[in-house]
Amino acid sequence: MRVAAAARPHLAKGIPKIKVPAMEPLIINELQVNRNNENLMLKLKLKNVTVFGPSHFIINKININLPKLSMDLSITLPYLDISTEYDVDGRVLIVPLKGTGIFKGNITNTRIDMSGSGKIVDDLKQKKYPFAQVTDAKVKVKVGDTSKISVIATDNNPNARQLVDTATNFYRQNSKQVLELITPIIEETGLEVAMQIVNQIARSVPFNEILVD
Repeated sequence: MRVAAAARPHLAKGIPKIKVPAMEPLIINELQVNRNNENLMLKLKLKNVTVFGPSHFIINKININLPKLSMDLSITLPYLDISTEYDVDGRVLIVPLKGTGIFKGNITNTRIDMSGSGKIVDDLKQKKYPFAQVTDAKVKVKVGDTSKISVIATDNNPNARQLVDTATNFYRQNSKQVLELITPIIEETGLEVAMQIVNQIARSVPFNEILVD
């Protein structure tokens, strides 16, 4: 945990030398989500996703086993300020979702539990040194308070504002049920992004230089 605390300011600014992206803010150029089941039909594109708050994580527990290349980690994110452009077409339960706009939200006290394992890659065609890569990971997310959200329609559809208001009101009245539907998407998307970042960093650091305090 002392290592994580010491690394926090570097994570916020990023470390270009080893390809660590800045976490304050964390910027994701584009994300796409496609789902088609009974309760959730969704074709969603997010652009210019900007998130403030990731570097302020609180470590609940961490267990790293280097010989077995495994890790268990639990963190809490006290707050996340999120803004993104969206383009959506689909429905959640009985509520239609369609149009483009801007989403802004402040989400507090989100808990993330992760476990993962990896392997050592020793391939001189890729790198001149052995490096670690995450090969399998699981994540569970418990989203905190989502009451402070706003959605602004930006398309020319005269019914866009009404659709946004209907969807927003439905969410506020049924947030628990909606979150149960979308949490697996949050987990899957977040895990994909995290693994890309972690493996990109790991490729830049020889495994024998990884030390745990």
